[in-house]
Amino acid sequence: MGFLKKHFAAKVVNQEIVERQQSERGNLKSEFTELECPETEPGWQLNAEAYFKKELRPLAGKTIRVVLVLSEDSEWDETNIVHDGQKIAQLPDSYHNKMKPVLEGLRSNKIKLSASASVSDDLQAMLLVPYPLDFIRWIEAPPAIRSGMSFRATETRSVRIKGQGPVQEALKGLLSQVDGDDWTGWVRLSQSKEGKGKHEGQMKILASVEGLHIGSIGARYRAEEHELFDEMEKEGELLLECRISQSQFDEKLYSTLFF
Repeated sequence: MGFLKKHFAAKVVNQEIVERQQSERGNLKSEFTELECPETEPGWQLNAEAYFKKELRPLAGKTIRVVLVLSEDSEWDETNIVHDGQKIAQLPDSYHNKMKPVLEGLRSNKIKLSASASVSDDLQAMLLVPYPLDFIRWIEAPPAIRSGMSFRATETRSVRIKGQGPVQEALKGLLSQVDGDDWTGWVRLSQSKEGKGKHEGQMKILASVEGLHIGSIGARYRAEEHELFDEMEKEGELLLECRISQSQFDEKLYSTLFF
């Protein structure tokens, strides 16, 4: 096949792809009912800036509306974040795994899920929705109840946990499960007691992910983190949002808990 024929064939194929995508977007608009999630901070950090710089640059410094769309490509098991018909980010695996059954249920009922997202000047993208358990409860609630549901306060505190040896190995194992720079998911907090020293017998907090120990908050931090310790005494256990990152200072891994 000559160059002109190849070029013409490629243009025809590309035009067919464009037309099919436009048709699919048109069908989505006409056939699907939109479920709009109210804007909630701080939201979820998305996998975005490392892969979608071109798409994100025009959106820097803005808050936009997006749709959560399960990939229809059998080779990619992911949730795409779409703005004006263009993919600009995707959910981290830990969020995708929680949301996939919910999104499949919505899709089967011809419902598309939309939300607000923010893009910072350095192209960090956040999906402005409640924490996953709250978000899923909101989605699955009857409309009459959903309209009256409230989410957690927008002012969220964070606690950083560091550890050596086995903790570092546990964090490396979790981080190896994702393609991006950070692992995000849920951490379970439980109570224990200090075994010796000045704070012997006082409560300390243990953090674990699916039974894997990833660090602790000792009793000596009780005054500094009194809100978290008070909540632990009240509830016994907590399930909190967690992000695992690498320090730019000493390259050690650490966990940040949000509550």
